[in-house]
Amino acid sequence: MVLPFQPGGATDAWMRTVAPAFSEALGRSVVTENRSGASAMIGADYVAKSSPDGTTLLFTILTYMQGPMVFRRFPYDPLGDFTPVGQVGRAAAIFAVQASIGARSLAEFIEAARSRSFSYGSYGTGSGSHVFSQIISDAAGLGMTHVAYRGENPLILDMLAGRVQCGLVSHNSTREHVQAGKLRVLAVLGPKRLPQLPETPTFLELGYPATFAWDGVVPLLAPARTPVPVMATLADGLRRAMGRPEVANRLGDLGLEPAWAPPAATQANLEAAHARWAEVLQVTGITAE
Repeated sequence: MVLPFQPGGATDAWMRTVAPAFSEALGRSVVTENRSGASAMIGADYVAKSSPDGTTLLFTILTYMQGPMVFRRFPYDPLGDFTPVGQVGRAAAIFAVQASIGARSLAEFIEAARSRSFSYGSYGTGSGSHVFSQIISDAAGLGMTHVAYRGENPLILDMLAGRVQCGLVSHNSTREHVQAGKLRVLAVLGPKRLPQLPETPTFLELGYPATFAWDGVVPLLAPARTPVPVMATLADGLRRAMGRPEVANRLGDLGLEPAWAPPAATQANLEAAHARWAEVLQVTGITAE
């Protein structure tokens, strides 16, 4: 089971929660591996080009799809080169800032950023973390500088160290730092407030456009052309793993909304996300070299 990000981030924690239950359901060993870089494209490309025998799978967020669309470089087809095993959940993001800035609302942060030279971090060029942060900066005329990382963990460390001032990240990766008063969460990227942060408004509530209702599909993918009987076994294993209350509860604690879906529904969700992302890029005109 390959994750296209460095260890230590939220997606890594989600994978390591699902993998043991998936292994038990299949009755075979499941080894987890991190292959980060190039906005998830290195790990995704590795799986896309692996033997379609069901032994190499991709556990990912939508960055594997978003990055190629922003770079306009396609080492693989995000839809055509993979076959969904199923959907694990849906993930919202939070806009976190250094508490030392003193901002207690998004409006206060924007006011502070207008008079200072701020940078924002993302967990990869072309990711939702990058594009939506850039939209925030552009809409307010902030001119913030983008710093891309190979995953959430190094981004959070640099935010704590003051090298970047803000970023769209996961609740799980920031929770202990928020509780310690080192980071502050100002808004939620997604269609609704997070249960863990009931007092934090969504971007939609703050007047941002409907594109800020974005919440990402978290799929488990196999290489295309994996035999149907093999896919059926894998899909049933994921269904049984996700049906375990302790798995769903743990994922919820880690900031992921558990939302298992079978292969066909997962494919439809990925196609819908692909179309929505294309619309976001068309409206914003954001690209990367």
